Amino acid sequence: YQVECVDGISILAASQTLGGFYSESPFEEIVEEIIKEELPYRIAPELKEVALSGWIAAGTKRDALLQAAFGACALVTVDAEGTIWLKPLPKAADKVQKKQTIFQGGSVTTKNPYTQVALTACEYLAGETVEVYSGDTQPGEHLIMPEEPCLEYEIAGGKILSSGANHLIFQTETPGKVVITGIKLDCKQTRYQTSLPDVEESLGVNLLEAEGTMVSPDRAMEVLQRLVEYAEQTQTVQQTVLPENLAPGDCVTTEKAFDGQLVGYVLSMTTHFTGKAVAELEILGRDVELEAEAVPCGTIFAGEG
Repeated sequence: YQVECVDGISILAASQTLGGFYSESPFEEIVEEIIKEELPYRIAPELKEVALSGWIAAGTKRDALLQAAFGACALVTVDAEGTIWLKPLPKAADKVQKKQTIFQGGSVTTKNPYTQVALTACEYLAGETVEVYSGDTQPGEHLIMPEEPCLEYEIAGGKILSSGANHLIFQTETPGKVVITGIKLDCKQTRYQTSLPDVEESLGVNLLEAEGTMVSPDRAMEVLQRLVEYAEQTQTVQQTVLPENLAPGDCVTTEKAFDGQLVGYVLSMTTHFTGKAVAELEILGRDVELEAEAVPCGTIFAGEG
């Protein structure tokens, strides 16, 4: 038999949302508007009231949830029952992959360390009035998707039924010309940049850049700190293990193919059932304790000279 499955995040990638503009909206309300009743989900209590301001473009629900979660500094995972969990990123490892459960082999990839991190935050302000639609229209209901986000629409020749930053539905009773205008939302960008501690820039600047449409200036410093923590993860471990209550997104301590331990996040986990459950893990992290100078040197495969 061959069984193919997808998780809840993949289902959201196949579903569409109209997005919208948010002003000091609780994270819980934004997530509810994105997922609706399509899938079961849970939000950690400390994240529910995080206030977010910004814009989410029309597109897949996965991309919309990504923008909201990035602004709230939330980790998105799916458990074995198919429930989507949104929770704070763990600051320390809460799982340990024991050495005796790790198969021989595997690899450790070390990348050039980032030296600086930059984040672009967006503040959306009311701009000029622009024409959203103009044309001869037949009777009925019509959907308009503005090229740029707008608010406060006005219509001549029809009736607005519903609207948002990325869409407008209007109705006409008779054939005729319809003109719709709206106030464009302009993005005022602010760039925040910081250097990583304890990283030498003698080999040049290696910059990690990110931008979030749901990161307003008042959220920027917290999100920037999370980016710094991500940038400090310079090693990727791939190993085959007997998993012990592990799931993607977990923060775990594991043994590397050679000496030393690594603490990091499970990026991916592929499980095979051959008598016992065997999983292929990809973990992004950093050394638990560094006793010698580390030099970026590409990929090392266990068992090779």
